[in-house]
Amino acid sequence: MLPASTILLGFVLPALIAAVGLAWGWRWIGPTVMCGAFALAFWKVRQAPGWPPGAADVVDWIFYFAVAIGLLGTIDVLLCPPLWLRALVLLVLWRIMVRTLLQRLAADSLDIPAEQGIDLTTLAALIWWLGLENLAQKNPSFLAPLLLAILSGASAVLLFCWGTMEEAKLAVSIGAIALAATAACAIRRPAAPLRGAASALGLVLLLLLVHAYFYAPDEIPPAQQFWAAVFVLSPLLAFAGDLPGVQRWPPFWRLAARLLPVLLAAGAAAAFSLRLVLQAQNAEVS
Repeated sequence: MLPASTILLGFVLPALIAAVGLAWGWRWIGPTVMCGAFALAFWKVRQAPGWPPGAADVVDWIFYFAVAIGLLGTIDVLLCPPLWLRALVLLVLWRIMVRTLLQRLAADSLDIPAEQGIDLTTLAALIWWLGLENLAQKNPSFLAPLLLAILSGASAVLLFCWGTMEEAKLAVSIGAIALAATAACAIRRPAAPLRGAASALGLVLLLLLVHAYFYAPDEIPPAQQFWAAVFVLSPLLAFAGDLPGVQRWPPFWRLAARLLPVLLAAGAAAAFSLRLVLQAQNAEVS
């Protein structure tokens, strides 16, 4: 049972910060608001980050990365650079962040070569960023944070299955922030695109998954690795709403075409991963 102070400061207050900030129209600093809310959650749910970063625990880097991603996301919103330049900067910065997270692992201790692992996580980061940014430009404006909430819920289950409980709690906190942002976007009029905010926090969520995958206490079985891959690729399904035939559908059905396939794929990945864990536990008991 979590202490009341942890629930208040680690889940409730970050969600309120996101909801109030976005409802008041702070969309131009949306990435800073949402990543700042996560930084507060990290501080309370897990631990106060050490200094210098990573000196005590490499996971502390995620706190500092979240702050940096939020600030860079706000700069991106203000300057509005072209998509190709934004993607290029993302790829370079992502590889730097992942290399930093994995610095304590020798290459021969990974299931796959270190460089290949970084390449795969870079591809995943690009998929998540493009999926969330694409939805941020659509109507209704709550699409991107709602997708992030779906991904956060499934991530929490996967992280639990991998035995990384602290990261699972942080994923729940990100889900609470995303749901609060969804509500703020849904009630605010006129609705305005939430550019950069959901994608910034989505990258932080993916960093949690990367850290948990490589630093999991036990080796992740191949079957769970398969479902993790299904989950990581699930944001691609949100582009179903952009298919030529689907664009002629009524608004509600276009909304369903964007979110329902992601929900089904992410939900299946989480459900089957949990089932595998329960089956393994039952086999050990019997």
